Amino acid sequence: MPFDRLSPLLRRHWLAATITLLWLGVTAYGFWYFEWQWQRRFENQHASFDLMSRPAPSGPLSTGAPLVVHFVDAGCPCTRFAEPHIEAVDAGLDPGVRTMRIYATDPQAGAFDWIPASPAVAIWDGHGELAYVGPHSEGAFCGQGDDLVARVMGQLQTGNNPRWLNRESIGCFCTWQP
Repeated sequence: MPFDRLSPLLRRHWLAATITLLWLGVTAYGFWYFEWQWQRRFENQHASFDLMSRPAPSGPLSTGAPLVVHFVDAGCPCTRFAEPHIEAVDAGLDPGVRTMRIYATDPQAGAFDWIPASPAVAIWDGHGELAYVGPHSEGAFCGQGDDLVARVMGQLQTGNNPRWLNRESIGCFCTWQP
């Protein structure tokens, strides 16, 4: 019987088998802890399109230029992926577009309790109407996948406000807690 042959083999190599199983378990836990525990859907159960009436952080836009606001939580492990991407997004914007960052520790962050997760971005058009709320890109980590900011900015250049509340993307997010 094959089980008779397996039993002496296991008796002889039980220490190696135990160490291997322990190593696999620790590796799987480490991968979950450092990478996958932050993978979730960018959603807010309370979010709806009435959010689209939210004013821009600096009041009404009088310049006629869009405003891109990045929401960043320095304590979130996902921020390490977001920072280089935010720099690239800002560098790729037209010169007339205004940008700002709001960190979870900023005093004005409490006014944005309607942001479900970080890192996130909100874009207001030149008339002060919210055009987009959601992650910077689609993909497992910020910076991978479609650049959603570029897509929205392209629509704003054509005069179309997409009024997009993106709750379907899955990526590395932490709960926004200002």
